[in-house]
Amino acid sequence: LPEVKIDEKKMEKIKLKKTPVDVKDDEVEARIKDIESKFKKFEDTEEWAIIQKWDKVTIDTQWFDKKWWAELPPTKVNAFPLVIGSNTFIPGFEEKLIGEKVWEVVEFEITFPADYHSADFAGKKVFFMTTVFRIERAKDFEWTGEFIEWIRWVKTDLAGFKQILKDEIADEKGYHSRLKDENSLLEELEKIATFEIGPNLIAAEIKRVYDEHSHSLEQQWVKLKDYLEHIKQDEEKYKEEVIKPEAIRRLNAELILNEVKELKKDIDVTNEEISEEIDKIFSKYQNPEAVEKLRTILVPGNQNYEDIKWRLRYRKIIDTFFE
Repeated sequence: LPEVKIDEKKMEKIKLKKTPVDVKDDEVEARIKDIESKFKKFEDTEEWAIIQKWDKVTIDTQWFDKKWWAELPPTKVNAFPLVIGSNTFIPGFEEKLIGEKVWEVVEFEITFPADYHSADFAGKKVFFMTTVFRIERAKDFEWTGEFIEWIRWVKTDLAGFKQILKDEIADEKGYHSRLKDENSLLEELEKIATFEIGPNLIAAEIKRVYDEHSHSLEQQWVKLKDYLEHIKQDEEKYKEEVIKPEAIRRLNAELILNEVKELKKDIDVTNEEISEEIDKIFSKYQNPEAVEKLRTILVPGNQNYEDIKWRLRYRKIIDTFFE
């Protein structure tokens, strides 16, 4: 690793303001609506019912190139459940089904968005033949203590659950605001640090970041090759323009923060602070069995325990630069 030098006098003068964290009521209500949508129950409608927004339909559909009346493989979908208005299918598709009935064959055309993820369909007009063979209507959602306990392992009413959600949102926002503050701090530290990163280290980091990007896309069922085709970029250009700056940013951060930790090695954490942090972790696991398992793991000498200790020390060091 390269040697890093930081101007200590200038470092001690760095004082930044933390990004405030605020949670609004409408953010909590949005989480409530999301949960209701995820766990809502449906019941079959009368056979003469017509499709309305938020109904769940079961469909068969096939896509065609209307010019040649040729099926577009592999686009045939059978027994596909779809909530109208969820925007989970092709843009514009769900709206075409509103007002239709069971067993009707619905025919329509849709022009795919120019930025559609598949280059084969981006900007293309496609003809659809769709059969609806089930319509289910959502039942009114009922918030009960049993349901809340089932999804969060805590006994409370809706008001108490909203407070839990508010605390969760605050934690999420706090995490992102902390990342933002750390980036601001790194920008200041880079101004007073001198070091040079060798090409081998950069190449290794580029490979690591590239593999991370590829894995992240795969978790979304997207291949990196297809993604590069979609954004019209080759692999080498993508590595140079997207991956390399991210790799260098990470290396800079790691090298600078490692040196800062050395310069502030007098800052440490107490056993009491570690215990408090572990108690916070326990509080997020209402399942007694999960808490009991954690108790056997989070003990001095265990890697998980040492990781918590390291993170607390890192946080305390970062906090010295903020008012």
